[in-house]
Amino acid sequence: VHGAWLMLAVHAGQTEQSWMLGVDHQGSWQDVRDAIGRAISGDILGGRLLDALPLEGSALAVTLRTGIPVTAGSKSGFLH
Repeated sequence: VHGAWLMLAVHAGQTEQSWMLGVDHQGSWQDVRDAIGRAISGDILGGRLLDALPLEGSALAVTLRTGIPVTAGSKSGFLH
């Protein structure tokens, strides 16, 4: 993972906000998804949904890169 950005979003027809995470990465998207799953285990998101997507080729890439940058908390964190 080279970088990740987080934003709040509201899907059409819904009133509840959810999280969107854009990830700039190389390699397997499944490996990234698995790491995200481990990072958000339990109720860390307070019941909100998380939509994660690779930024490569995404129409949302420019918008998501203006979100909150996600940084690693330690050498063993999500971005390492």
